[in-house]
Amino acid sequence: MNKITGLIYFPDSIFCSKDSLGKRYEIAISNIPGFFITPRLPYNFTKENRILEKTLKPPLKIDKKIVDSKNVNWGRPYKFPQGDSIVNIVAIEFLFDSSNEDYAIGNMIFNDFKDWLVLFKDYIQIFTHQDMSGIPKLNHEIPELKLWQYNNNNIKENAYSRPNVLTVTIPSDKELITYKILKKSLRLCSNGVNPRLEHILFKESINAFRTKDYRKSVLESATIVEIILTNQIEKLLLKSNNENFTKAILKRYQTLGNLLKLSKLVELNLPNYQYYEKVLQPRNKVIHKGLIPTRDDAKHSMEIADALIGYFDIPITEI
Repeated sequence: MNKITGLIYFPDSIFCSKDSLGKRYEIAISNIPGFFITPRLPYNFTKENRILEKTLKPPLKIDKKIVDSKNVNWGRPYKFPQGDSIVNIVAIEFLFDSSNEDYAIGNMIFNDFKDWLVLFKDYIQIFTHQDMSGIPKLNHEIPELKLWQYNNNNIKENAYSRPNVLTVTIPSDKELITYKILKKSLRLCSNGVNPRLEHILFKESINAFRTKDYRKSVLESATIVEIILTNQIEKLLLKSNNENFTKAILKRYQTLGNLLKLSKLVELNLPNYQYYEKVLQPRNKVIHKGLIPTRDDAKHSMEIADALIGYFDIPITEI
């Protein structure tokens, strides 16, 4: 049995709760089963003085040649005694049958890692709203993904045949990644399950807001409201009408303004917000007049979109 061990570097760190640390999570990249392994809190964390000055410990059972704690900054706790921590690096590990040719498994993992990571960070941001908008890119100088392969106790420096390494830039906010969130995110991205459009659009609205692209933020939020209204009105109409009639009505009222009118006609139960003033009007100013919305415009639109997602309990995925 051969093994590939890797380190994933998060240059801008991710923020994790104590219960997510020191754990092994099942993953799959390129249909190759493995583990995503988080670092551990320092020993005697709740008893030792000046503990916040100490770094996180490497995961257990990872080769010391690879994870020398003196050279690898896994992160550090930032809250005492809760143990919430800034995580810079996690380990990944894959076991596979020795019949596979050299580099074959490493190349498969390397080639599919980018897509896997994009989906992973989508789910982390959806669940926590951490800022994970950085784009993974190939870079020769900054090694952000390292893989080592073991063959009969011999170690190879690189487990893939190309000299490129993967750089992942992931700026972060301080919303915590818990054990439950991390486990669910890793399961979904390893199974290749995509989030629902409403949640992807909300993630994009947040990213646009953070970069002060208020135009994009308003449009994404308004689109979320439009999608939710369409789906909820359709469900309501189908209870007492056939499919053809329902489609005809929705086609006639397919713009956001008309959907707001239709929601009143069919008595759709909506939370009490200023949809016209806070969502429709800023959107129309952007689309029809080319005006740039304000920060408050974007903030209000985003808050209403988020509220509707919660009010109607929109699931994260279609499955």
